[in-house]
Amino acid sequence: TILLLVIALIAPWVVHLAAPKQRPLALVGVVAVFLLYGIFAENPLLRWEMWAGLAAGILTWLMEGAASALYMSAMIDALEPHGLAVDTTSAGIRWSLVVSLLSGLTLVFFYAAARPRFGPGPRTAVTVAIALWCGSVLVALIGYQMLHLFPPALLVTWGATGLVEWVIAGLVGGWIYRET
Repeated sequence: TILLLVIALIAPWVVHLAAPKQRPLALVGVVAVFLLYGIFAENPLLRWEMWAGLAAGILTWLMEGAASALYMSAMIDALEPHGLAVDTTSAGIRWSLVVSLLSGLTLVFFYAAARPRFGPGPRTAVTVAIALWCGSVLVALIGYQMLHLFPPALLVTWGATGLVEWVIAGLVGGWIYRET
């Protein structure tokens, strides 16, 4: 299931990044990989994990887009002195969507793994969301602080909104997820 997800996320870029004359061949290769996977593996679209993870990822992406209004101007102001900018091109937006989908799928994967030990329900979903937030967002924010790239107030706002996003996405993913 994870392999198919990786293939599905990478496939558009494989075709797009190929030289223009080689794009038809890249497309044939991607279709062949999907067909071979479909022949030898079960259909992941019939599994609850896939739908719960996608829902959590899309929800994370939408919430992050809305929450960025709280700190986007401060982020731009902090990046300008370093000659850096926020990527708001279509490619940047696509990458943010890919990262959010991977985050949602990871969140539901760990929720499913934690269910036998902690039991199903919102408490497990919140525990997994907080643990993953600590291992990803919090670590990144500490790194930004060590680099003095962003002001501490921005990092606190960014971290607090991120924690809320992860918890809500965990609750939604846990609510959708069903054992098969």
